[in-house]
Amino acid sequence: MTLKLDFNRKDEIGMLAKSFEKMVENLKYKSAILEKIAEGDLTTKTEGSSDNDVLAFSINSIIDSFSSVVEQADAVASGNFRDDMVLRSDKDQLGISMSNMLESLREVVDVAGKIASGDFNTSLKPKSDKDELSIAVNKMTRFLRELSQSRDEQNWLKTGQAELGNLLQGERSVDETAQETLRFITKYIKGDVGCIYTAVGNKFRIAGSYAMTYRKKFQN
Repeated sequence: MTLKLDFNRKDEIGMLAKSFEKMVENLKYKSAILEKIAEGDLTTKTEGSSDNDVLAFSINSIIDSFSSVVEQADAVASGNFRDDMVLRSDKDQLGISMSNMLESLREVVDVAGKIASGDFNTSLKPKSDKDELSIAVNKMTRFLRELSQSRDEQNWLKTGQAELGNLLQGERSVDETAQETLRFITKYIKGDVGCIYTAVGNKFRIAGSYAMTYRKKFQN
């Protein structure tokens, strides 16, 4: 706005010209504030020419709204995802988007906490096929779950082998060894019934059983 009026008249036209010039200066001032906002500078608010200066009020409301988002973004950058975004209205698209982002980050933090405590059965629902963070967390969780299951299986086998080795220490016959081995393995795998055979020539005979009362004239 470069319009400049120069009226020295004292009549109504002169008064109108001065009012118009004052309005132009006011608009130039507010335009400069808006340019700062466009550049990302939210540090300067505009001073209203009166209590009814709607334009000044609107500009300051824009600054307040953007400043609130910046403050929330700074909190997120520092690792604080728990503060809620205050929406200025149900049409506050920037605030709504910020709230949705916060909710997504909170879900990731909650799942990460469960993973840290050893719960690998949790997962995130990706917001879209471009939700790289959720997809990466789910891949990590799946890998840790499979690793944990493999470790548990190995520990289970090693523990069983060690306990069976301790149980079979000392002198005992083949049938006694077979019976003790079968009894231990059936209980260890939580089986209901078991039977073990030994080869005699080209035939097999029952050397031990568990929870079987009769098989071919053989009793426990």
